[in-house]
Amino acid sequence: MHSDWFALGANAIRRDGIDASSSAFDLLQNETSDVLDMTIGCAFPLTDLPKSLFRLPADEHDALIMDRLYYPRGLLALREAIAEHYNGINLVTSARQILVTNGAQQALRLLGSLYLQRGDTVLIEDPTYFGAVDAFRAVGGRLSSLPVGKEGVSPTILRERISSTAARLVYLTPTLQNPTGSVMPVLAGGSAATWSSDNAGKYSVRGGDTIKICAPAVSK
Repeated sequence: MHSDWFALGANAIRRDGIDASSSAFDLLQNETSDVLDMTIGCAFPLTDLPKSLFRLPADEHDALIMDRLYYPRGLLALREAIAEHYNGINLVTSARQILVTNGAQQALRLLGSLYLQRGDTVLIEDPTYFGAVDAFRAVGGRLSSLPVGKEGVSPTILRERISSTAARLVYLTPTLQNPTGSVMPVLAGGSAATWSSDNAGKYSVRGGDTIKICAPAVSK
């Protein structure tokens, strides 16, 4: 991965009396108009959506007000809806298997804490989502880059790098890669997943298909 991509997060950043080790923090503070900020993906203001979509029906609102308002794993109704979505694409899931996070970065941090020990290698796209860089670094992961082309990461390169680095975890965004927007072809994604499934038996979902891919065993 490009040295300047990682260098931003290598040292603490001092701004307005605040120390921060996040590589995204510095760029978020940069208000220079000629800088194209690709550190975050933010939607445009939702001005075209009717406000009624953001209001709960009276019965649902009253039920929430009367509830205890503490769900460490996420609101049950939401977890059930997510599970239903996965069941609809042939990945049998129950609400008990769903954990709702505050966003992608928290989810990545949790995965890193679960699967990584300090010093383990993480294969990560170049360029990639800055939040992933911060999340995996925070748990002691050693980041090693995978080049992103017009069709995402090459399955051949991925296979070679997994073998040569003994990577513990691979972070890929095959559909609308962040920040390039590249999309890994279905055959390429299937090739990578099929090769990985020879090593373990966890599941991943790509589009409407459920395919087996490799996932590291938990050994803490």
